[in-house]
Amino acid sequence: MLFFFLRFICPCIVSPEYFIDVPVESIDPESRRTLLLIAKVLQNLANGVKQFKEDYMQPLNGFLVDNYEKMLKFYDKISTIPSKGPEDAFRPKFTEEDRFKSLSLILGLIAKTINNIEKIVDSDPRMKDVAIPQNKEHLQTIKDILKQRQLLQQPPK
Repeated sequence: MLFFFLRFICPCIVSPEYFIDVPVESIDPESRRTLLLIAKVLQNLANGVKQFKEDYMQPLNGFLVDNYEKMLKFYDKISTIPSKGPEDAFRPKFTEEDRFKSLSLILGLIAKTINNIEKIVDSDPRMKDVAIPQNKEHLQTIKDILKQRQLLQQPPK
């Protein structure tokens, strides 16, 4: 479950502009720092840490301890496959059409954000290690697939 928070939840908190329509300039440095601290608390909770190392985070140690059991219950809940019982008869089945709709949604999200990702990789000096030719080729391959499926909108010039 550490992976779930590390790769899905915390990035959405730290950089909401990559996942929802929030202008980058609307998040001032103080707000960005607050989002980072929230993600730090959640990631430490997910890792089972019960005490922060940093002095400035010490006041939140009680939060980690108080919510540790809740986090374990959350892990159990999202990782347990429900048993087949009478209630399953009323649960709709996940059909092939549902799979295609889900895939379409994922491709739509990628198409919506890929141009922004490319701009950031090209313009942000902190991304110089990511902006290597091999990664640019991967990005172009994804863009080509999206264009072929007519999902990619051309970036405004």
